[in-house]
Parts: sequence; structure tokens; C-alpha cells
Amino acid sequence: MTATQQRILIIEDEASLRQALVTKLTAEGYLVDEASDGQEGLDKILQSPPDLILLDQLMPKMDGQTMLNKMNGSNLKKKPFVIIISNVDDHSTIDASKQQGAFDYLIKSNMTLESIVQLIKHRLPPTNLTV
Repeated sequence: MTATQQRILIIEDEASLRQALVTKLTAEGYLVDEASDGQEGLDKILQSPPDLILLDQLMPKMDGQTMLNKMNGSNLKKKPFVIIISNVDDHSTIDASKQQGAFDYLIKSNMTLESIVQLIKHRLPPTNLTV
């Protein structure tokens, strides 16, 4: 019997970073989906909530803060872990994101793919092992 893989949704408008995250997290054993803007991400969350969301703050159509507010106002049966990844490095934005339920807030210039993977593993251990 194989346990269900943890699902991650990456909502990031920068295609190269999004693809690097998809590749790395898929190799780590997660099921990964992606969205290139906040509206597409919100639609995917409402359709089938993932276990964890990597969310950019500044995106077209809907920014990360607005998306978090709309997600929190929905009737989701399970609330995903949210990790913000952003170039916005001000305390009011970070505080507002955490008040809206983000578990972590990473500044893009200070992060590596490995640091993101370690943080995700801390929040969401892979479960794709055969039992």
C-alpha cells in the first residue's frame, strides 16, 4: 500500500523560479501543481485544496494578500499551510500575511531551493513511502 503524496501548489508569476520549484519539489516526492497568478491559484485552491501553498506576494490579476483574504473567506474544509515567498521585505506586509494565516514568510533574495525544501519538509513531511 502506498500512502497519499502531499500536494503542493506553487503560485508564482516568475516562470523560471516556479519551474525550478516544481522540478525540485517533484524530485523530493511531492505532487506539485502550479499557477502563474493569484486568481488562477485561488481557483485551484477552491477546486481542490492542496496541503501546502508557496505564494508570491506581487502577482498579476490578484496579489498574494488579496488571495489569502479570499481563501480565508471561503468554506475550505481543510486549511493548507501557506508559505509566502516574496521580494517585499517590510514589516507591515509580513505581519499582515502572518495575521492572515501564513506560517512563514521568505524573502526571495535570502532563500535557496534547499532552504525552501527544508522548510516544507518541516511543515509537511513527504508521505510517498510504500508501507
